[in-house]
Amino acid sequence: MGIQTLPSICWVPFSILWFGLTEQAIIFVVIMGSAFSMAVATDNAIQNVPPIYKKAALTMGANQKQIYWKVILPASLPELISGLKQGWSFAWRALMSGEVMTTCIGLGQTLSTKRWVINQFQ
Repeated sequence: MGIQTLPSICWVPFSILWFGLTEQAIIFVVIMGSAFSMAVATDNAIQNVPPIYKKAALTMGANQKQIYWKVILPASLPELISGLKQGWSFAWRALMSGEVMTTCIGLGQTLSTKRWVINQFQ
């Protein structure tokens, strides 16, 4: 949870030091910006499955693998999808910050170039 509270822009200097101005640096920023929120959401989704579902499956003779695949996963799916949507938004924000700061070929480079061109003709 502590690492998740860091803004994704904080990972940019580390990624530039470790990977240079490459696409791997941007991918690192995106992963660090979104992976922790998705991990926390997945953990919460699994923990919030009502225990009665597991007990009912055990009563019906299910083994641990069946409980996971046929009870826990379907019951936690709505929260898992919500966590993925949240992770997607964090990944998008991290992508924007990573590309703008590293100015590799990408959206950040395009925006910087257009800004420079507009300023030259005003």
